[in-house]
Amino acid sequence: MIWTLWVPVVLAGAPSVVVQEDGSVVGTVWVQVPPELVRSRVSDPVWVSRTDGSGTTITVAGRDGACLLLDVVTTSVVVDMHYTTRQCPTQEGVSSTLRSADVFTAYTTSWRVIPEGSGSRLEYRLYMQTSLVLPQSFVASMTQKGVRNLLERVGAALDG
Repeated sequence: MIWTLWVPVVLAGAPSVVVQEDGSVVGTVWVQVPPELVRSRVSDPVWVSRTDGSGTTITVAGRDGACLLLDVVTTSVVVDMHYTTRQCPTQEGVSSTLRSADVFTAYTTSWRVIPEGSGSRLEYRLYMQTSLVLPQSFVASMTQKGVRNLLERVGAALDG
């Protein structure tokens, strides 16, 4: 008897995650999904937070033109974080900037969707600075792990 196990993240490919010189963490993953569908999914912050499953809760608090005003609560092993962002569409996806926070001094994210072959390359970029007194190596390691997990889950959900 032959058993076949289908794992969506294998189809999506393993995410690549690197830390840039400026401290940004950039992850990419390829999915076999048309760019328009990928762009619509990652532009929905509630879908992303549910798919991520990391304990982050996002509530749409309002609109500012084409942008969404988001209220975000993230639970972590170190501290629960509450912050608000402004998420706006871009030509290639969506980007978020910090409006207010209790532990961040800087925070930006972006999703880029790049057509590639029969699917899409999805890039997620996160830059943050915290006011917490933690070793930078710990923050970088946890951020890389979080971006990798996010891309694995989003890639699997898109390909699934």
